[in-house]
Amino acid sequence: MLFDLPTPDAPWRGFSADPAAWLLVLAMAVFLRRSPVAVLLAAVVLVSPLSGLGRMLASGQAAQLLVAMLLAGPAMAAARPVAVAWPLLPLAVVAAHVPRLAELAWFHAPSLPAIIVLLAAWCFWRRGPARLPMIALGATLVAIGAALLSAGDILYPHHIEGAAIWGLPVMLDQRLAGLVLAVGAGLPLLISGALLPRRPKT
Repeated sequence: MLFDLPTPDAPWRGFSADPAAWLLVLAMAVFLRRSPVAVLLAAVVLVSPLSGLGRMLASGQAAQLLVAMLLAGPAMAAARPVAVAWPLLPLAVVAAHVPRLAELAWFHAPSLPAIIVLLAAWCFWRRGPARLPMIALGATLVAIGAALLSAGDILYPHHIEGAAIWGLPVMLDQRLAGLVLAVGAGLPLLISGALLPRRPKT
């Protein structure tokens, strides 16, 4: 097992033992050495107990990805921008929530969704807040959140056991994930993006 999973009695547990996650954090400590905050936020996403919570709960993973998209990604981009196209982030978020892909990652590469979303967020924020990218990401998150809120079936059966440990019905956990994505991230991004002025064409 790549995680010592957190429980309600010991929520501080859950530091990842996934070598890929730790290697990426170490690489970022070198690459982003001038920004300890960016490195710390990346570590929170990839190896802290939040990563273990993301493995147990759909809502935990939604919170993990929210931190990656809205906190770690901007901090990393401010420290060292990378010249890669912003649409990678909406695509990465969609891929992370395709049920079959999510299940495969959970069993075979538990850190992969967070790693991909974190790296895509780094690219997304390279030019700071921008109108079209923020509206596109916000709309994507609202759509995913609405799908999770309205689903009549369990989309992520690999979270059933984790939800039970935390005393949550799995459907409630799934809907909480939808709320986190739609209300915690999607709507604020949509509104903020719509309020930004259009950038002049160069």
